Amino acid sequence: MSAWKASGKLIAILLLLFVTDSEILAQQDAQMSLFGLHRFQYNPSEAGSNNALDVIGHFRAQWLGISGNPMTESFSASMPLYAINAGAGISLQSDQAGAGVLSSAYLAAAYSISIGAGDLRIGANAGIIQYSLDGSRLRASDGVYEPGGTVIHNDNYIPVNQSSNLQADFALGITYRLKSFTAGLSSSHLLEPKIKLNWSNQSTELQFNRHYFLDLAYETALGNNFILKPAILLKTDFVIWQTDFNIIAEYKNNIWGGLSFRGYNKNSVDALSVMTGMKIGEQLSIAYSYDIGLSALNLVQSGSHELLVHYQLAMSKPRGGKVIENPRFLYY
Repeated sequence: MSAWKASGKLIAILLLLFVTDSEILAQQDAQMSLFGLHRFQYNPSEAGSNNALDVIGHFRAQWLGISGNPMTESFSASMPLYAINAGAGISLQSDQAGAGVLSSAYLAAAYSISIGAGDLRIGANAGIIQYSLDGSRLRASDGVYEPGGTVIHNDNYIPVNQSSNLQADFALGITYRLKSFTAGLSSSHLLEPKIKLNWSNQSTELQFNRHYFLDLAYETALGNNFILKPAILLKTDFVIWQTDFNIIAEYKNNIWGGLSFRGYNKNSVDALSVMTGMKIGEQLSIAYSYDIGLSALNLVQSGSHELLVHYQLAMSKPRGGKVIENPRFLYY
């Protein structure tokens, strides 16, 4: 299949979506290969779970070589609130694909309960999602388009200008963590919000299906210098299912490398990811992944790149007794 034919099919699919008073289903959450380093992005119970101030910037360029390929930018910050056995955080994300941009902003809170030898965290977030569609970037077969000028679709079902709207959105999550094992379950778009876009005398509606994430992770030492970290992430809206299997080997808590495989059968196989990362000093670390496409899209794309930058400032629990304020330390 040529790149021109693939692009033509993508455009045709987009055009078919825009019909009068229509509803677009199965709007999906952004996909990340380095999910194990940024669990807070899909599970609010992870807010403040690392006993540190965590600030993460996460960037992904997917399916390079395809015009309008997905581009995701994500930012989050969270910290523990020791006085109330809790954590709090904020997350922002922009996910662009073709002529559409999905933006979101959330505030999250989590509460920690000691159960047995482990720690159970229950969390929730609340925020807004906004979807914007730039009609000037869409193309119709009978349209008139001049470089840097006129956009005439000759089709009332396709917007000419920018159309956008927003809705409230909510998520819940739980995490149970032992010394070497972590299990998390979360759900986004709890109320399955709908965003309605209007232009001229037409409209269309985007349905955000409820998503579920099951995350399992384990750590085991290999000798004195290495730690092996296998993990699984299951993602579904009960219409589409997808799994990520990854394994990381870390050397002296400093440099690491690993592999991740996305898919569970011949219809869902998507990519093999090569991942690496390292610490830069005591508080800063970086990670990178490259996705090698394994699906039919591999014929027209050259892979996906992902970069994560993590700043972490340790925050010790306050000791018992009278607390004396000292500007050299942060206690919460």
